[in-house]
Amino acid sequence: MGIVVGSVSAMRENDIFRMIAYSSAAQIGYIYLGIGISPTAGMLAALFAHVPVAVLLEKGAGSGMNDRFLTVLDALGIPDRVAWTVREAQEVLRRPIDFDALDAAVSRYAGVGKDFLKDSLSSPAEG
Repeated sequence: MGIVVGSVSAMRENDIFRMIAYSSAAQIGYIYLGIGISPTAGMLAALFAHVPVAVLLEKGAGSGMNDRFLTVLDALGIPDRVAWTVREAQEVLRRPIDFDALDAAVSRYAGVGKDFLKDSLSSPAEG
């Protein structure tokens, strides 16, 4: 039962940290299922199902993608538009957006990317 409830709840969740919590509950269900079969199966379920999944989810929740996303928002001049919870999202949506400044930042950011690409493609290959 915990496997199904935890998995379905994790799939329906929008908050990444709650999703990890529900996923962990489902993984614990797999461990109990393994213990019901045999203590060795329970240990193997813990080692190969829960531990790697929990570690990868925890590491991924606050790194890579979020850092790149925040870097882009910072370059656009809107780093304060990030919301981690529903309540924060509601507050962010109430704040006004200066679309002229945002458009200028997007144009500037796109120009930097185009210049970098042009310079990269036009420079002779070193070998």
